[in-house]
Amino acid sequence: MKPVSCTHEASHRVAMPFQEVLTMHVRALSGEHRVQALGEVIQAPVCLSCLKEYVALKTDAKRAKRQLLLRHGLISLAGALLLLFTQLPSIGRIALLPGVFALGFGILGYLRAQKEAEARHKGLMALDEAGRQRALLPDFIRHQLPDKAGENDLSYIPIDEELASLSTAALMARYGLLKEIAGQLKSKLAGATPPS
Repeated sequence: MKPVSCTHEASHRVAMPFQEVLTMHVRALSGEHRVQALGEVIQAPVCLSCLKEYVALKTDAKRAKRQLLLRHGLISLAGALLLLFTQLPSIGRIALLPGVFALGFGILGYLRAQKEAEARHKGLMALDEAGRQRALLPDFIRHQLPDKAGENDLSYIPIDEELASLSTAALMARYGLLKEIAGQLKSKLAGATPPS
């Protein structure tokens, strides 16, 4: 298990069931494709106070914008420096093309990432507090549980009342499941009573 720096009392933690999903990326001559399987149902401890703090961080638009500016600003700065180096006689025009690419990649990357972040933020803010916690719970738990098992990537789906009501297409879209795995999960949920 990943180290968790939770300092809250045990009364803030609840055990929640999660469906483990194993995903392997297989490279073949025809290209790369995914192979998935359902793993075990695990009971993971979730600190509700830490979850609230995580939701507050993820819904802080100014913090997200600062992170994007820093990430893409460094790329743009590297591009601008390369363009400045073209003025040096020893380097000349060699740095021109990489400089233009880095500058363009930084600026265009920032604009695209900012648009996606705004859409994600708008979607989260349209939900109530409980809805935001539900939406961010898989990401939150992913920071605490292992994300690899051998060559397989691990992901976790919270098992709650809403999960049983989702269609196969909704399971595929929300959790990145392949159609047959979403169908298996749907069948598995139909045979079990979701926790209240």
